[in-house]
Amino acid sequence: MSQFSIAQLEALVGAVEKGGGVDTSQHQTGIDTSYVPPPLERGISRRVYDVLWNRKDWMSRGEIATALKLKKTVWLNTAIEGLVTDGKLVKTVTTRANGMSHFWYAVAR
Repeated sequence: MSQFSIAQLEALVGAVEKGGGVDTSQHQTGIDTSYVPPPLERGISRRVYDVLWNRKDWMSRGEIATALKLKKTVWLNTAIEGLVTDGKLVKTVTTRANGMSHFWYAVAR
């Protein structure tokens, strides 16, 4: 398994974004590997909204990811925060005993 430095990965992503390279490669076993974060599905925002609408209660990022059968990733959190920015969801933050912030979301009604 190859290991890349952060600088090498950033250079690769920069080349891909400029169109100077390929965004996937194929391993000899036939498995495609993407070198860029997955694009947000067109419907991911709607799927997040629907999960919260059907729950009718506050949900954490982890609970939303689990309900969507996805991992809690940066791009999913970005989609959730986008819905907050658009005014479709409301967010509250609680602080746990260990000082960590916990984010909760619900449909803006």
